[in-house]
Amino acid sequence: MKNDQERIGYNLRGAVLRYCAKNDGVTQKEIAAAAGVHPVTLSRILNGEGTTYETIEKISSVVGANASRIIEKGRKIPKYTAKSLEDIVSDVRVLRQYVGPTDRIGLEWANKELLDIVTALKNHRMKLQREQAYRV
Repeated sequence: MKNDQERIGYNLRGAVLRYCAKNDGVTQKEIAAAAGVHPVTLSRILNGEGTTYETIEKISSVVGANASRIIEKGRKIPKYTAKSLEDIVSDVRVLRQYVGPTDRIGLEWANKELLDIVTALKNHRMKLQREQAYRV
């Protein structure tokens, strides 16, 4: 990550992905419409191109995230990096960095939630691949 805007976009993307995983069938286009922003704008924000606090607040409220926390975490430079959700789940140091200060029970809960998200994303990816195979 190069700058705060990219990290903020990454944190917001995580919230959007969690929301999509928990609400099967919800698309980024629908999230953008509910937040009152253009889908391309949402995509740009999630890819770290930056936006205003008000827009982050709108998107965060749709996906049930805390805009202040997303921005605060985006301004912190991470000690550990992860290339995938699997990396986060497999390394407690990385997990603790993303979850924040918590006890063992909180870490176990976060780990379970992330494993559920990884599973949901894998299932969704396989579903899309099957649908594409049928179209060909």
